[in-house]
Amino acid sequence: MILSFHRSRKMAIRIGKPGQVRAFVFDVALGVTKASEPQVDPESGMLLNLVKVDEILAKLESFTGSCEWSSFAELLNETRKHAETLLQKETASLSEISFNEKRGFFVKWHQVHLMGYEEILELDQELFKVRCESNFSEEDVCQQLAIVKSSELFSDELFEKNLALQSLEVEALASGLREQKRRFIVRN
Repeated sequence: MILSFHRSRKMAIRIGKPGQVRAFVFDVALGVTKASEPQVDPESGMLLNLVKVDEILAKLESFTGSCEWSSFAELLNETRKHAETLLQKETASLSEISFNEKRGFFVKWHQVHLMGYEEILELDQELFKVRCESNFSEEDVCQQLAIVKSSELFSDELFEKNLALQSLEVEALASGLREQKRRFIVRN
């Protein structure tokens, strides 16, 4: 069995574009895994002592805040590499890293680079909580899907209109109805 957990910390990060610097406050979450024996630290009874994880997050905050990043992709790649190095010293490994911005969009790495957003939408006089993940595209990081009617949320229309869309989670807040959809790739 492989044990894992997530821990996060707020970090201020600057990302530059030609002629423009944008500042973001991300909640940066690490997914930590430990497959080696012993899986549980005998002193703390945990996968990894949280004091050490918090120290790693503090080092990541210093690392990410020390420069202006040229892109979200650079930020994600370099922070992932740095986190992997720091976790190796604790005989743990990185299973996921995500940068969640307070306005609802996120970029993350979990075997592949993904991006997405989470928001509350009012469609056809109903409220829906929508969370989607797409293939990573630097140009589309802050863009959201164009959804105009609630019936689109529960059909395959959005996947047909948005070829990069990988997953969609929808919750109708009044009724509690939930639905999750993923794009499945069929290979010959």
